[in-house]
Amino acid sequence: MTGPRALDPIAVALLLALLACGSLAMGGAVWWQITDAASLERAAAASLPTSAPASPTARSAGVATPTSRTATVREMWAVAATASSEFTRPEFAAIQAAGQPDTPRCGDQPTAWASGKRAAQEWIELTYPSPVYATRVVVVQSHNPGNVVQIDLRDNAGQYRTIFRGRDPTRDCPGRFSPSFEPTTYLVTAVRVYVQDPPNDWAEIDAVQLVGSLTPP
Repeated sequence: MTGPRALDPIAVALLLALLACGSLAMGGAVWWQITDAASLERAAAASLPTSAPASPTARSAGVATPTSRTATVREMWAVAATASSEFTRPEFAAIQAAGQPDTPRCGDQPTAWASGKRAAQEWIELTYPSPVYATRVVVVQSHNPGNVVQIDLRDNAGQYRTIFRGRDPTRDCPGRFSPSFEPTTYLVTAVRVYVQDPPNDWAEIDAVQLVGSLTPP
């Protein structure tokens, strides 16, 4: 049978310091009864302050913290469409260009918009869910690509502003045409695309995407 273990001087000093600052006091009375070294060390360990858990953040929870700019970017497909003319309705109608692209094959397909006149310059206008400061427009062409001749953006006041006029280099079919332009300092509510139909044929558009931010550039 062994005798009590000698008191650890470091533990004694720690306990005395805690008693001095009142860390072990409860209602003015000290509740610790020290009988041996083991009890003293357990008491000292139990009285040590523990670090509080860090408050959860989006990053610590495994959720990416979006920047304010990223959070306000919108990539939208049209919710409504009108046109200068339509070949038929509902096939080839302007509304066929609303929503996401749904014409997987190149060719004269009823799931894309075609004008009512061959070999003519026609336009289609698409409206989007919310106004944005535009940064990109993507025209998805599904028949005779390369015939977009002009793109206008309509602002909140109903004014049309041209961001592209010229030669469309698109050759892939289906193909996507996205001309470069400076981010707009005005809110855009609609996109109008002009096409020049080739002789004895049509240039058909499957969809038009508008990308922009809710905050000005």
